[in-house]
Amino acid sequence: MSITDPVLFVGWFCPFAQRTWIGFEYLNVKHTLVNGEDSVVLDSENKLMLKGKRLVDATPAGQVAVVPTVIWGEGQDKKTKTGTSISFPFICSIFHHFSFPSYQQGSIDLLLACKDNSDPFFRGKETLDEWGKLCGSDFYGSLKPDIHEECFARLSETLALFSERLDGPFYHGEEFSIVDCVVFPFLYRAFSLKLFQAFRNHDVHGFPWSSKLQSWVDRCLELPSVRKTLPDDADPATGFSQKLFNVYPIYAQGIGLKGVVAESIDEPQ
Repeated sequence: MSITDPVLFVGWFCPFAQRTWIGFEYLNVKHTLVNGEDSVVLDSENKLMLKGKRLVDATPAGQVAVVPTVIWGEGQDKKTKTGTSISFPFICSIFHHFSFPSYQQGSIDLLLACKDNSDPFFRGKETLDEWGKLCGSDFYGSLKPDIHEECFARLSETLALFSERLDGPFYHGEEFSIVDCVVFPFLYRAFSLKLFQAFRNHDVHGFPWSSKLQSWVDRCLELPSVRKTLPDDADPATGFSQKLFNVYPIYAQGIGLKGVVAESIDEPQ
């Protein structure tokens, strides 16, 4: 059986890709990173996300452009996981798999992963579903014109609970964990980019729990594994990125980006 190191396709603008990227960096997973226009091309004017050249070559024709995409193995053992298929359980297993000695021994069975819970990074993996609204429906809903009030109210309650559960510099104390990894990209956008304040006049800095969560975001931003995943124009002190901020007006319009089946930016839609 032949094994290759994973190839991780990310988009600099995508929080779902960012959390997978952070995990690979933090766990020192040996991998090949594909970013920028080799991975996906952002066409904000037409609200599309198109496959870059290397993603075209690596994925089946007709498959929509999705990040993150993780590819590993060769021949009949080649495996591909994309986008929403990289669920919380899969994130746990893929991080564990590629940072665990069984990978070096040739195992590619991700279903066997996460059996060894000794690594502090994996503490709290059973709570990930609880924080799903921080990383999905209520986050994006808080930007939309028709449902932002109700979504932000729920999001605020979840943020308060997350703050209450913080048990030190990071979610589980002194060690960065998979919970911090999965939640950070979304709270980074809320606190450092101030998206909700800019588009819907919802200020995440005006609550009793705000300073605690801002401190948590700042601590995460200090980690080299996190800083590697920030856009190239991110402010060294605050993490603010104008380029990333400029992605979100289409979400505030209630539209968002759509991955399309076209194989490259040059193909007609």
